[in-house]
Amino acid sequence: MKNTENEQNDAAYTESSPLHAEQSEPSHSGEKQRRNECGICTLCCKLVAVEEIEKPVGSWCPHCLLGKGCKIYDARPTECQTWNCLWLQGAFGDQPGLRPDKCKVVVGYQAGFIMAMQDTAPRETGLRLIETLKASGKPMMIKRFGQPGVEVLNATIKEALQAGVIGPSR
Repeated sequence: MKNTENEQNDAAYTESSPLHAEQSEPSHSGEKQRRNECGICTLCCKLVAVEEIEKPVGSWCPHCLLGKGCKIYDARPTECQTWNCLWLQGAFGDQPGLRPDKCKVVVGYQAGFIMAMQDTAPRETGLRLIETLKASGKPMMIKRFGQPGVEVLNATIKEALQAGVIGPSR
């Protein structure tokens, strides 16, 4: 996808974001492990690399309907099916400001690593979230969109390579 197409999609995404329009937040029951809903958030469709369709970090997936979801949800790539968004899992509790489209940080969990992908202009809440996760002492990988490389914390590069959380296309 060309840069101008990415920029147009980013602009469309920002305009449809709940930061620019009032949206109701998902309601939560009193269960111990809360589960959230994507709502209009599709930021993982930009920030998560999907090798199966050769989609790099930072490019909008061609199957993404911005603010709606995946056009091929039932047949989506395996990497998308197994992506473990910590927002969806309720890992941040009842903090709607930490939904990825609001804080501009997508956080997942893979092979024992916390994986944080930061968009070009993360919100202050997203930056605080990353700092909190860094302080947890757990193995972590941080990818900052628009910057080369990744940051690996609380683990060796070899461990991250073996876990598959970093590599040539990540």
